Amino acid sequence: MTTFLSEVPGLNITLGNDLAIFAGLAGVVVGPLLNWYLKLKIKTLFLMGFALMFTELALVVIFKVTNLPYCLLVCIMCFEFTYSISFGCYFFTYVSIVGNPA
Repeated sequence: MTTFLSEVPGLNITLGNDLAIFAGLAGVVVGPLLNWYLKLKIKTLFLMGFALMFTELALVVIFKVTNLPYCLLVCIMCFEFTYSISFGCYFFTYVSIVGNPA
């Protein structure tokens, strides 16, 4: 990610990394609250998260090719947030459900 952020004019690499980490942290805080509000099953949450992450990674490639560095940074932050609210928060919960036949 540092190579992407080094191409953003006027942006300190440390600030860019901090922004991406903050987006992930915000996702960890918002993820359980969002799931509590929406009452989604874990599989549905994973599928929706993977669809959003696929779209965001496709946009990262498009913004990298078209040389839009700020859009690239925002897309990386959105990817970190989406990963954290879907797969990042619930992976071990899902593994324990699948691995425990009850």
